[in-house]
Amino acid sequence: MNIDINKKKIIIISSIILGILLILGLTYWIITYNMSKFLNIDEYYKGMSVENVDISGLTKEQANEKKSEMEQNAISNIKIDLKYEDKTFYLSGKDFKFNYDTDEILKKAYNVGRNGNLFSRYKTVKNLEKNKKNFDLTATADEKSIQEQIDAISKEINQDPVKNSVKFTPNEQEMFTYVEGHDGRKVNSEELLKQIKENLSNEKNEEAKVINIPVTVVPHESKSIEELKQETSLIAKFSTVSSNNANGNSNMALAMRKINGTVLQPNETFSYNNTLGDTTSPAGGWLPAGAIENGKLIQSYGGGICQGSTTLYGAVLRAGLEITERNEHGFPIGYVDIGQDAAVSSGWLDFQFTNNYDTPIYIKSYMYGVTLTVEIYGKKPAEWDEITVSSQTTQVISPPAEKVIEDNTLPKGERVVEKEARTGYRATAQRHYYKNGALIKSEDLQSSYYAPVQGIVKVGTKEPPKTPTPPAQ
Repeated sequence: MNIDINKKKIIIISSIILGILLILGLTYWIITYNMSKFLNIDEYYKGMSVENVDISGLTKEQANEKKSEMEQNAISNIKIDLKYEDKTFYLSGKDFKFNYDTDEILKKAYNVGRNGNLFSRYKTVKNLEKNKKNFDLTATADEKSIQEQIDAISKEINQDPVKNSVKFTPNEQEMFTYVEGHDGRKVNSEELLKQIKENLSNEKNEEAKVINIPVTVVPHESKSIEELKQETSLIAKFSTVSSNNANGNSNMALAMRKINGTVLQPNETFSYNNTLGDTTSPAGGWLPAGAIENGKLIQSYGGGICQGSTTLYGAVLRAGLEITERNEHGFPIGYVDIGQDAAVSSGWLDFQFTNNYDTPIYIKSYMYGVTLTVEIYGKKPAEWDEITVSSQTTQVISPPAEKVIEDNTLPKGERVVEKEARTGYRATAQRHYYKNGALIKSEDLQSSYYAPVQGIVKVGTKEPPKTPTPPAQ
């Protein structure tokens, strides 16, 4: 009897325990099922944000669509003020290009609450609802974009050094003025790049960062004003007097104005024709006047400019400059000694010389009344004080016998000179250097040959009309 009672008790107790276990198991299954359902979603959990952009409940694809906003927020607080003296250049994150770790951070944010056992995951995710988690991006500035900003700023700051210089205004009372130069400056790009990169690595600071732009002084290496003054002394002066007509004098004056103000650097060559331009065109202000062509005087636009080149030649010789090209006229001219002229012809004959000094030379040229003058300024050589020029006729050449042409349009016996005979000459010239009144050297200049010209005369052969014979009475 007692045994049966005990068995019943055991069965009842076992049933109760089994029921409790079943209830507990069901409860556990319900709880874990709901937890799994809560956790196992393809969306970011609530309370998640990247650079303050809420991604709660978003899929990976939806979160990717907000990458641009996240990245803009990552650099929104970047402010850099670059200062140099009274200049300030304000830069922000928008002025640079960046590389971001956005993909990595989004992956990291997605994995929050997805590792560990179910209960620890659940605890982590539920905690996010109360304690929201924001992820920061790391923005790494592209060095090239930084350098582009530095280059743009450098253009506004950099300044080339300016040497002490000479201003030549030959028509002013003070022909030479001396301008003080100044040092230059250059942004130290390498140092500035380093400072900007360091500041951009800490972009979360909301206050603008101030960087004093590193600038290097570039000294101007130039001659002193006193040295420049020594390079603007009068070296030589030469004049000729015109006997031309008004048109010829006008052409000479125009030529002198075009030469006036020339500055010739060391080793630079001067061309008379290039300086004057096309002297055969009236559009340039040139007038018809006497010129020499094939040993004969003619009227031509620009006639008279040879006296300008000859005057310049005289000054250049006396300044000790190197003659590059010089040509004599068809016959000796009256305004300089034989062998000291310089003929020019547009597109054909030129007068050229080279500055063989190691300093610039300055040319002042003018025509006052009928006198043409050229003055040459520069650094007078220590080797000599003065140069003179001499020339001599070395040969006189008689012209060929006169050529006579019969002309039946002229009355018989009438003579018309077609071309005047001219005697020919050969001449030499020298340049003499003096120091303290003593001759220190002489050098030969280009010799000259003035070809003789055969005279041509037309003689009439036309018979006079016969006088009619009166009729017999």
